Amino acid sequence: MITALKSLQTIQLSQVLLMFILGAMTGLIYMTLTPIWWLVFLGMAIMLAVFTNNQTGVLMILATLFIFHWLFGVFKIIPKEITWLPDVIILVMTSKFLYLHANRRKWQSTPIDYAILVIIIFGLFSAIYNSVSLVTIMFGFRKFFKYTLMFFILRNIEHHGKFY
Repeated sequence: MITALKSLQTIQLSQVLLMFILGAMTGLIYMTLTPIWWLVFLGMAIMLAVFTNNQTGVLMILATLFIFHWLFGVFKIIPKEITWLPDVIILVMTSKFLYLHANRRKWQSTPIDYAILVIIIFGLFSAIYNSVSLVTIMFGFRKFFKYTLMFFILRNIEHHGKFY
């Protein structure tokens, strides 16, 4: 049983490395034409790693959330598109959580759940009343509720064994 788990981890690691190498090679070819494609292929490898392992997702969120915004905001040495990576990781982890727990309805509630729900409903009604476009609503909610989603995902994901 233990050797089967180790071989499964080796297969997952090799898949992630293969996707990373494929993304880097393809990115080198298309980087001069459109740098966004390099980010797409690299992002696919990162999303595969996040989707297969909760610990990888948590560590990547914590590592990228503040560092990328700092590198873009202060030094302007990375493209702005890379600062969206933590948002995508949070979205992937939220999708994974909702997919795995949709039938179980196992949610660890907190005292602030209803307050956040009231804020979201009030924001939606206010946006509809003021005729705000759907894209503006989505980007506004992404900006303000990114950390709230991260809190709920970190609180509700399953941790197996020692977590770094």
